[in-house]
Amino acid sequence: MRKIKQRLTAVLLLFALCFLYACENVVDFQETESGIYDEETGITYLMSNWAVQPIKLEGVYGKYNKVSLYAIQFEDTANYLADTEMEDIGFVYRNASLPDFTMETFNPVAALIYVPGATSLFVERWNAEKKYLDEEYQNVEGLRDDSEYVYAVRDAIISGEEAVLPGTNDIDHDYDYHIRLLSPDYPGLYYLIAFYRDLNGKTYLYDRGSKKTVLCPQNVLERIFGNIVVED
Repeated sequence: MRKIKQRLTAVLLLFALCFLYACENVVDFQETESGIYDEETGITYLMSNWAVQPIKLEGVYGKYNKVSLYAIQFEDTANYLADTEMEDIGFVYRNASLPDFTMETFNPVAALIYVPGATSLFVERWNAEKKYLDEEYQNVEGLRDDSEYVYAVRDAIISGEEAVLPGTNDIDHDYDYHIRLLSPDYPGLYYLIAFYRDLNGKTYLYDRGSKKTVLCPQNVLERIFGNIVVED
């Protein structure tokens, strides 16, 4: 019995030490007029374009006030952090020495399509052209190249004529989709473009970062609804 108690005490002590070690390694950020400041590294972080979101978070890297900032898988903490584990609604914080994201600079080459909601529902993947694929996929026969749809979304947001997004009561939310654009330059991030259809059947793409709305390109529309049944 004494040995069991000793082992339990040792385990509890180990957990306590691990907890204290973890706490000691969480950065205590300072909120300044210039941004969120890490005194140890001298790095100031700024909120980025809201369209850019983390794909997967790792542990808490630091805190300011009651806000936790997380490390982002595949991204250097000296460059990017994120403030929530909830999908599509948080902010990526960037090193103040780095420019903010734009559609032009994000360089999207592939995409993941989701139905938004409390828990997003994955629909399909739009594959990149061959030169961007991992080595293991380079020689896979019959792998679909969906880059034309990715580039159509990109080009529409960059150079398409701006349209007016209808109010939420004039949108048919049964047809809401999120296009998560992926980039080889930012493997831990995605650029969110929202797809909407109004009550008259007209379709739109919306970039909430730049707040630009454009009509959805025809080939993108056909790609989306070629995989999803539309009821008139």
